[in-house]
Amino acid sequence: MSANLTPADVMAQLGIHERRLRRFAAAYEAVFDPLPRDKRGHREFIPEAVERIAAALPVLIERPALGMEDVLRRQAGVTTSTPAAAPVSVPTAPATELLEVLSNLRADVAALRLDVAALRSELARRDAVVVPAPQTAQKAQKPKGQGKGARVSVETPSRASESFDGVATLLVRDPVIPQRLRNDLRWSPKSRYEELETLLAKAGRLNLHRTNGKSSWRTPDGITVRQDTVTRLHALGVLVPELGH
Repeated sequence: MSANLTPADVMAQLGIHERRLRRFAAAYEAVFDPLPRDKRGHREFIPEAVERIAAALPVLIERPALGMEDVLRRQAGVTTSTPAAAPVSVPTAPATELLEVLSNLRADVAALRLDVAALRSELARRDAVVVPAPQTAQKAQKPKGQGKGARVSVETPSRASESFDGVATLLVRDPVIPQRLRNDLRWSPKSRYEELETLLAKAGRLNLHRTNGKSSWRTPDGITVRQDTVTRLHALGVLVPELGH
């Protein structure tokens, strides 16, 4: 018959509960050898283990800060030491798998290079396209010193106005004087262009007036614009005939 004790026997002998006995058994196995097991896998306590645990109990009562494992080590003269970590084995992949991964990475890099080259070409093509800046009309302001019936200093009628095939009203489609017309007129100072643009923006239209057999184009405020200038503005689309006229 085995001389080992069951957990129930040890609990009855030492007067401790099952949970505490399990902690003591684990501490004993950490310092000494593992305890034997029965057929069902339950621990069996050898007499030496019971004696060491019983001897450690009074010390735990006097010094509760200590644990059972510390007391057992001191009784056995075993110093606490950290066991060396076991070397970690790194599984090595077969060479064929590594070659396949490397080949896939090279293919991905090559595809990315092609994408980058395509993007660079597209950016270069876009940079080469010249987009003309849109022309904006200046804020319409009435030139100083002009009143009803006055004339622009740069625009004085020199000859009879043409009727543009029966058109009596020209609408201002865009008050900005095209650069092409500026190059032809070559006015000086250049502020005269700004005065005309301001006049057209404010008027919005030119009406044909006939007085004593003479014709002239005037703004609703009565300011006269030279015939040759009106003709050029009409040819460049700055002035357009009013619908229905």
